[in-house]
Amino acid sequence: GGAGGSAATRLLSLAPLVWVGLISYSLYLWHWPILVLLRAVTWEPHLSPQAQALAIGATVLLAWLSWRFVERPFRTSGDRGGVGRRAIFAGSALGMLLLGAAGGVAYLSQGAPWRFPPEIQAIYASARFDNGPYDACGPAEEVGPFCRLDPTRPIDGPQDVLYWGDSHATMLMSSVDHAVRARGWLGSVYVREGCPPALGFNRSGWGGAEGCSRSTERLFDELERRDDIDTVIVAANWVSYIDYEPPLQPGMAPEYAPAPGYVYEGEHARQMLAAMEAAVEAAVERILATGRQVVLLGPAPSMTFSVPERVAMERRWGLPPGPGRPRGEVEARQARSLAGLESLASRAGVALIPMTSPLCDAFCPYRRDGMPLYRDSNHLVPEEARRIYSDYLAQALAKL
Repeated sequence: GGAGGSAATRLLSLAPLVWVGLISYSLYLWHWPILVLLRAVTWEPHLSPQAQALAIGATVLLAWLSWRFVERPFRTSGDRGGVGRRAIFAGSALGMLLLGAAGGVAYLSQGAPWRFPPEIQAIYASARFDNGPYDACGPAEEVGPFCRLDPTRPIDGPQDVLYWGDSHATMLMSSVDHAVRARGWLGSVYVREGCPPALGFNRSGWGGAEGCSRSTERLFDELERRDDIDTVIVAANWVSYIDYEPPLQPGMAPEYAPAPGYVYEGEHARQMLAAMEAAVEAAVERILATGRQVVLLGPAPSMTFSVPERVAMERRWGLPPGPGRPRGEVEARQARSLAGLESLASRAGVALIPMTSPLCDAFCPYRRDGMPLYRDSNHLVPEEARRIYSDYLAQALAKL
């Protein structure tokens, strides 16, 4: 560079760019909270151009304010009108103490729900994973690993139906119980939350001490030794298992694997999905090999956000409720898993009951009468699941 410096140096020496450099750390600190807040308010994963412009403007304004009134005084020594070291350390210690105390209060009070008005507390209460009497397994240890489907009846004597699945099966349990009882059948249930209804697959952190694979083997050990149970109804969060979204990087252990420590080679996500589809198919084939019928409940519609959070925010800030998730978007998300289930249902002895139509028209709603239909983004509130699906499933089973 000559006396005037390089072109890059001259460019970076311009006053506007020097000013951006001064507030760059504050820009870095502020941009992410503002993006998160806007996405929370708009409930859109991708911001519109107008929202992006608002985010940029707010970030620059707050960055300048924090630089001018926080960062700059801290960088100036106390004898020059700034904040001294002793004040900085004392303020930092006090801030950490107050934050720790606030965190302790929030933890001990389970989130301090009393800070909300009663109607907001009722919305958040609907998010509790409480399935009422269906959470009680009953005296399963007397007859093996299966529990009773109907919580009002003992599980002794021959059973007609086994209901198998994960937390989505729990979500639909009262609906399936209603449908089974409408047929005059007795039912047992085998639910392992977080475990795919597939042979030989484990899921990291789920399935208890024995893991998902061994849990599934226990189901088949019991099923294959019995001569009752004519029908096995299977429900699961199929989209999560067969349309798994997060990409797997080379050398990264997958969430779903045939064995602990298993690492896929090559196109990791594609291999994992193909292996999962094959494991679900193997489970269906093994049930069919016992001479039983299989009924698959298709994927239920899901949202892309925490429904109780959104409904609470709408109520609290007077925001207009949205129409829900477009049905076309829901069905596009279900496409791969539904295609796999339809392929299985083309075999003799296998039936598929779709689960989208009872809930969705042009849109799939997320609220009814001001209350959430879901307790998170994909688990329906049990009472709503019973209202939506009980009669529908009873009619569907009657046609089989």
